[in-house]
Amino acid sequence: MSWRKDPDIELLGGVLPLHKDLVREFNKTLSSINGSTIFSEPLIMPEKGGKTIYFPTARNKRYHIVIAHPTTQNIYVNIYGGEILTKETRDQITHIIILSKENNLTITLKPSSDLSLNPAYIEVIEEEQPPTTTTVTVTTTVTSTITSTKTETTTVRETTTIT
Repeated sequence: MSWRKDPDIELLGGVLPLHKDLVREFNKTLSSINGSTIFSEPLIMPEKGGKTIYFPTARNKRYHIVIAHPTTQNIYVNIYGGEILTKETRDQITHIIILSKENNLTITLKPSSDLSLNPAYIEVIEEEQPPTTTTVTVTTTVTSTITSTKTETTTVRETTTIT
């Protein structure tokens, strides 16, 4: 018997062997999020009970949780310390956006499959807040008298953008 590497398998996060299409979709989802990764690791979700993850957060910030789960079509998610804004599952990848309400988030994940052990990979991204832009418009009216018979009025409009 000889072993060979399957060309359709890649390691997600350097540890979880998955089909390359699933790895590509996972990475595509991550690249669409503007932020910094604060947590990333492979998981084993047991059939009974689930897997619980804890991590520190900042209040009133948005966090993106992206999970690849190759052996189950769906996962059930419970969040403590935050509010789920959206949850989308597509092609064995779940993307959840959470608004944190506390200084710590607790996430419990449970697979929908009946397998005893379900591998998964999770990445949590803290969303960067876009810079706020304020536009200030200043209007100045300048009146000057050139001669006693002619008066000239000039209006100058200046717009300043403060970032």
